Amino acid sequence: MIEFAQKAFRWLMQRWDAAGPFLRIVYLLAGLALITAVVVETPALGKVKEWFTAADPRAQSAVLIFLAVCALGFLVYSWERAARTNQLKDDNAQLKARLEGAENEVRQHQERQLHLLEVESRAGLWKRPCQVAAPGFVPKGQRRTRFLTVLNLQGGVGKTTLAANLTACLGSGSNALRVLLIDIDFQGTLGDAAVELPLIRVQKQNNSFVNLLLTTPHPDDGLIARLAVPMTGVEAARVILSTDLLDADEFRLQARFFIDPAADPRFQFRRHLHSAALFEEYDLVVFDCPPRVTTSVVNALASSDFVLIPTRLDTGSIDAVPRTVSWMRSLGPNCPAEVVGVVVGRAAVRAGKLTKADQGSYDELRGRVQSECGPGLLFKAVVPSTATAVGPDRGQVAATTADGRKLFAPVADELRRRMQL
Repeated sequence: MIEFAQKAFRWLMQRWDAAGPFLRIVYLLAGLALITAVVVETPALGKVKEWFTAADPRAQSAVLIFLAVCALGFLVYSWERAARTNQLKDDNAQLKARLEGAENEVRQHQERQLHLLEVESRAGLWKRPCQVAAPGFVPKGQRRTRFLTVLNLQGGVGKTTLAANLTACLGSGSNALRVLLIDIDFQGTLGDAAVELPLIRVQKQNNSFVNLLLTTPHPDDGLIARLAVPMTGVEAARVILSTDLLDADEFRLQARFFIDPAADPRFQFRRHLHSAALFEEYDLVVFDCPPRVTTSVVNALASSDFVLIPTRLDTGSIDAVPRTVSWMRSLGPNCPAEVVGVVVGRAAVRAGKLTKADQGSYDELRGRVQSECGPGLLFKAVVPSTATAVGPDRGQVAATTADGRKLFAPVADELRRRMQL
C-alpha cells in the first residue's frame, strides 16, 4: 500500500512539474473540489461536517483561512520546486552542451593532428630534401628506354586495364617494343588480368614480387630477370607481379623515413631500373599504380619520364585529374616525370562518335585540363565502353585479340607520338 502511494505521489508530481501555470491552477481547484466532495459525501466524516456547521463563524473562518493558506503554501512550494527543477534541467543541458563541445573540440584536435600527420606523410614527407646521395636519374638522351607511370588518385578509372592493354598493343606487331609492365598495386589485379595462373603460382613459391625492388638495398642486375614473367599473348612483354606483402613493406619504409630522414626509400626503383642492363633489355617500362599515394608510387614517379592519367567522364573522375597533376608536381625535383596526357576510358561511343552526354563531359574535361594542367594534354583518342575491352580469358587482356586491339590501338598510337617511341 505504501509503495503504491509512493508511485501515485511520484506520478502526480511528474504531472504537476510538466504542467503550465494555468493547468496547475486547474489541478489545484480540482483537488480542492475532490477534498470537499470527500468531506461532504463520506459518512465517516459526518461528525467533522456537523462540527464545522455547528461551529462559531469565526472558527469556520479560521479553518477556511488555514486551508487556504495550506493550499497557497502548497502552490508556492510546487512553483518553487518546478522552478528549481527547470533550473536544474537548464544547468544539466548547459553542462551536456559544454561536455559535447569539449568532446567535439578534442575530436577536432585529434582530426587536425591526424590530418597534419597525413599531410606530412603523404606530401611533406615525400617533398623532403635528400639527406643522402640519391641514385642518379639517367637523362633520356643517354638511353633509349622510356619510363611511363599510369596514375590517377581516383579509383575505378581503368588504370590497370589501360596499362595492360597499352602494353599489349605496344608489344605486338611489326614495330613491337620490348615492354616491362610493373604492378605496384598490392591488390595484384594486373597479374590476374595479364599472366597465366601457373606462372603466378611459380612466383608465389619463389616469393618473387615487386616488393623486392623496394627491399633489395643494392643494385642487382639479375633481380629483374627473376621477377619478370611473360605476358600472355604478348611475346615482347614481361610483367612483374605484386602481392599484399607490398603494402606492409611500403608502410615500414615510409614509417622509417618519417623517423629517420636518412632512410630515404624514394629512389629504390631508380636504383634497380636505371641501369645499363635494363636499358639493353627493354624499350619501355610501364608502372601500373594504385589510386593512392604509396612508397611505390613515389618511386615510380622518381624513375619515370612521363605520367599518363586515365579518367572517366563522371564528375568525380574529372575532378581527380587536376588534383593528381597538382600533387605530382608538388614533389618538385624528386619527381622529374612530366604529364604526357590524359586519356578517357569507358566512353559512350555511337557510330564512331561520343554520345551527346559524354561529349559534353569531354568538353568540360578538356577545359579543366587546359586551364589547370596545361595545354594539349587531353588525348583525342578515347577507349570506348564495350564488352570487347575485357579480356576473353583469365590472364589474357583484350588487346591480345584483333577486336580488342582496335579499341586500344588509337590510344597506343597517340602515346607513341607523344613519347616519341
